[in-house]
Amino acid sequence: MVQILDEEGYVRYDFSTATKLLEVFGNLKKGYGSDLWSLYNAAKDGQDLDRRLKALGKGIGDTTVSIFLRDMSAIWPKARPKPTPLERLAMRKLGITRPEAFARRRGLDPTRLRTALLRLGKDFLRRGKEIEVTVS
Repeated sequence: MVQILDEEGYVRYDFSTATKLLEVFGNLKKGYGSDLWSLYNAAKDGQDLDRRLKALGKGIGDTTVSIFLRDMSAIWPKARPKPTPLERLAMRKLGITRPEAFARRRGLDPTRLRTALLRLGKDFLRRGKEIEVTVS
């Protein structure tokens, strides 16, 4: 597994990470028949969905769940991902308080906006690079 991850460019993954991934997959198989839709359908609401995802194994925390649910929110109505710290950094820089409402008003896809905010925070703002950004 480590070799596959390494070949695909996930260079920070080592054997302990592979072990954690195997634990997560094993718990998904045991608890939900290897079916993410079963996990989703078992969740009562967004908070329960968060809890169930985190319970799959060590290393699944708020940021991991937020990123996963951000990408699933287009098809999972219960998915209500909280912005990650890097998204919040970009939101502060741009003066955005509610990204979904911001996207709706401008005809943007909310998931793509959240991804762009994450990249802005990661690639520029976290590194202290000064950039000029305007929001119209």
